[in-house]
Amino acid sequence: MLSLKNVRVLSFTHFFQGPYCAQMLADLGADVIKVEPLDGCYERHSAPMGSYYQGGISSVHLAVNRNQKSVAVDLKAKEGQEFIHRLLETTEILVQNYRPGVLEKFGLGYENLKDKYPKLIYCELTGYGSSGPYRNVPGHDVIAQGKSGLASLGRGDQAPVIVGASVVDTTGALLATYGILAAYIDFLKTGKGHKIDSCLLNAGMTLQVEGFAAYLAKGSLYPKLNTGGTSRHNNLPWGAYQTKDGYLIVSRIWIPAMREIFDDERVKDIGDNDQVAKRTEIDAIICSELKKKTTAEWEKILAEKKCWFTRVNEYEDVVNDPQVIHNGLITEYEHPIAGKVKVLGNPVQFDGESLPIRHYPPLLGQNTVELMKECGYTQAEIDCHLANNVVVASALPE
Repeated sequence: MLSLKNVRVLSFTHFFQGPYCAQMLADLGADVIKVEPLDGCYERHSAPMGSYYQGGISSVHLAVNRNQKSVAVDLKAKEGQEFIHRLLETTEILVQNYRPGVLEKFGLGYENLKDKYPKLIYCELTGYGSSGPYRNVPGHDVIAQGKSGLASLGRGDQAPVIVGASVVDTTGALLATYGILAAYIDFLKTGKGHKIDSCLLNAGMTLQVEGFAAYLAKGSLYPKLNTGGTSRHNNLPWGAYQTKDGYLIVSRIWIPAMREIFDDERVKDIGDNDQVAKRTEIDAIICSELKKKTTAEWEKILAEKKCWFTRVNEYEDVVNDPQVIHNGLITEYEHPIAGKVKVLGNPVQFDGESLPIRHYPPLLGQNTVELMKECGYTQAEIDCHLANNVVVASALPE
């Protein structure tokens, strides 16, 4: 099994983009220490749909903080900053997604650290970049969908389409992980540290690499349509099309197949090589024809003609899908307070095996005392810092 065992990561991350990046490193075996404020990171206090487990444990926290340790530190306190610097002495990688300038206030920005820790790999995840005209503009997944052009896609009779999932956050996290691993490989060869930047704007544009390739070559995109097609650069069909009782997503029906399965007279005027030239007419035909039969009827017909399609699955359908079950992405573990928890595991397999959940997401400050002792603090010093609220420690319930 590939492993980052004995590679220490300090994670100053919160909510989603940053924590997911840190979790990917933790899944690979890195010793990830999540540095939290005294009242805990943002995702401990936020759960969509009120999805808290017993004990008030957030589903989001449980989904993005596994295989990690937690220390709770007041970074405003000189003593808290001193603790972080002791940890940095044994740290290879630092990941942070605070707003640009926040960690600099505590002497923990890249420029503050690069000379003292020249081997450090420092990764900053932001909305638009750690420099530039948007440096201080708030960044968020849905906003990045708009800024990057992703929301401009879709049908012409619809409002801008926002993907109802954190696709840009997740992509930004994965790109950051990619950059960190590349930097670490170089570190193993050269012994030098690096600064890695990953931002939501770049991630959102990267999700559209095919569309931007077409736009940059041609200088334009196809106009939006009001039928079913939602791609502004691909051949049609490409989108969600209404059937008699639902919807099918269709991405390929070739011209010869159209002649065999559709009764529409307009099909006769479309040649085998007209998939591009008559994309608008093709889309209109498919849009009107699919409304004549049920989803199940079309599934049988389209499968026989080797067309590319699927019905639109709800989450209930997805978690019960035989391929999803076979892939083993949905996993379960036991949390000492929340109880039995189900989450999505790491999406990558190594040598046919999924990466294990070695440890449940930590309680706030669960490893504070352990790591302070490792850094050479005496018990009296630890007790003093706890009493003065420089740090917070949590223990497992008895």
